[in-house]
Amino acid sequence: LLALPPYFVLYEVGSTNILKVYQERLNFYATKLRKYPNLRVALTGHADATGDAAKNLLLSKKRADAVRTYLTNKGVFIDQIKMEYDGEQKPMETNETKVGKSQNRRVEVVFFKY
Repeated sequence: LLALPPYFVLYEVGSTNILKVYQERLNFYATKLRKYPNLRVALTGHADATGDAAKNLLLSKKRADAVRTYLTNKGVFIDQIKMEYDGEQKPMETNETKVGKSQNRRVEVVFFKY
């Protein structure tokens, strides 16, 4: 049985760019998803509470879309990917003034079997 722990791709303020530091792990996950066709991944996009809630929901969607695009460009089938977007609704940190990669600005990558 393949056990892959949840993983977070963190983002800079207002950004949807996947930083190089996360690409190596996403490459590893893409390899596993290609090797195990019954393996699925849930991508949940998040944003911090800075700014408008509607814009943050859209930003969380764009972040999850960026990870999905990255994985599909590496050969992962689109039907292996489940998408969710939570905007600012599920923060992990309370300090919204944090500069850099806050855990509230993230895409959660969680694996499951179909």
